[in-house]
Amino acid sequence: MKYPRSLLGNCETQLIRFFTIFLLFFVSTSYASNDQKPAIIYFKGTCSAGKSTLIDSLSLQWKDLEIVDEDVIVIREFPRAVEKRFPEEYACLVKAIAKDNLYHALRTKHVLFKKTATLEECEKAQAVLKTIKDELNQTENIQWKNEVNEGIRCEMVELIQKALGEGNFVLLDSWYYSAEQVQEIFPDVSVIKVMLYCDFPVAYQRLLKRNRDAFIHENLREKRFVSNLIISFCSIYKIDDSSCDPIQEVSIAALEESFSMAANTLSMLPDYKTQIFNYGELSRPQFEEYQDRLLQDCRDKTKTYYISPRIPQDLIIDNTSGDTQKAIGALDEMFHFMESTK
Repeated sequence: MKYPRSLLGNCETQLIRFFTIFLLFFVSTSYASNDQKPAIIYFKGTCSAGKSTLIDSLSLQWKDLEIVDEDVIVIREFPRAVEKRFPEEYACLVKAIAKDNLYHALRTKHVLFKKTATLEECEKAQAVLKTIKDELNQTENIQWKNEVNEGIRCEMVELIQKALGEGNFVLLDSWYYSAEQVQEIFPDVSVIKVMLYCDFPVAYQRLLKRNRDAFIHENLREKRFVSNLIISFCSIYKIDDSSCDPIQEVSIAALEESFSMAANTLSMLPDYKTQIFNYGELSRPQFEEYQDRLLQDCRDKTKTYYISPRIPQDLIIDNTSGDTQKAIGALDEMFHFMESTK
């Protein structure tokens, strides 16, 4: 394996480890008996690269494609886990907060109340949110959170297995699993790595619009943080003077200007991810640390620099223009090629 990573991550209990190993063994052996061998399209891209828009279009146009979207599962399962642990408190929350907005209310500082909620209901919900967060941010609840995360991983595996068993291709949008981990779980299935690229300045402007629309339409499922963008960008791309597998020639000055614009919206307080259950925005110093790491090989302004993927991809689609049909065309060509080789 070219880019090995631990399959089990940092599970806190032997029970979780045993269950995961058992599930992966079951899935791999049961799939091996299936004569059909459709592929898994492992979809990668930064926040606001246009993945959701493209996935929505693909789900309507492709008949033999099953979408497994990690975000959908995460946003559904964390509130369910909270409901199971705090049933009375949860009942109070849903009176004041729409179910689609519960995830952000529970895990971030953003709370959007229903317009129909009374002042008393909102005040009770605020008090309940504080009680839940204070409890779940206790050190002893790391195991609880990891168990919820492991359940999400297992559900993704089960959904992929079901789709493959029905002879469908799978488009997987996931951060929990790397492409290499997916290949370990399904060793007899082709895992096709597809990256959807978007220039950082354009992605940042999309993020701002996305967040404005999320509040206008009262749907925080679409809300994203600047941290989501910079962390994802730094984790999947590198910038250097090598022209090997380049996606884009980049102007360091323009990129620095865009980074500065994003950083100026952030606070100076280093409060990002300091708790177990909650997460939030990066501080400006933390953002600048990511920026420095990304640009550490770009000190000579006389050189030409390129953005390229940290891990080689089977297909890279430049979606900076936001031309969804063009992106679908590139995927469609690959899809039909795979269909012809079944």
